[in-house]
Amino acid sequence: MRSTPTYRVFLLYLLLTFYCFGAAMMSEIVEYLGWRDLGAYLSPAEFAQWHAGAGPRALPVLVLPMVAATLAALSLLRYLPARVPRWCLWVALACHALAWIATLRFQVPLEMQLDQGNYSPALLAELWRTDWLRKLAFLIEIPVVSYMAVRFFEAEVVPSASPRFEEN
Repeated sequence: MRSTPTYRVFLLYLLLTFYCFGAAMMSEIVEYLGWRDLGAYLSPAEFAQWHAGAGPRALPVLVLPMVAATLAALSLLRYLPARVPRWCLWVALACHALAWIATLRFQVPLEMQLDQGNYSPALLAELWRTDWLRKLAFLIEIPVVSYMAVRFFEAEVVPSASPRFEEN
């Protein structure tokens, strides 16, 4: 079973989802709160210069894995394991849609304002507030994906017929 496309796509989806959850929570909580603290020491122009230089580093660590996770989730439309309920996939895809809509509608425009030298505590508060849409998507997706994983792997973990040992 491990050599099937279904197994590989599902495992890739699981790994990417849990990686992205950890990376996003770390980035969103540590980075955004750090920006608030950093803004007290830098002028808006200095913060913009720093932000514009630091921003592209998120691409290989956070953005590309999130794109890959979404593509893996979409691939499950074809390769969803039989033991995994289809409703789980639809919930996961809805979470991806919410996260990408929030990213494109709120986070990217707000971060572009930071790049343009418009740093302010109010802008950071708006960035943090609107980011809860993405966090909500992750906080819904992770339990659903965990349930999917349990359903997928339960046949491998719990054999259908275990040998009995008799005492002498």
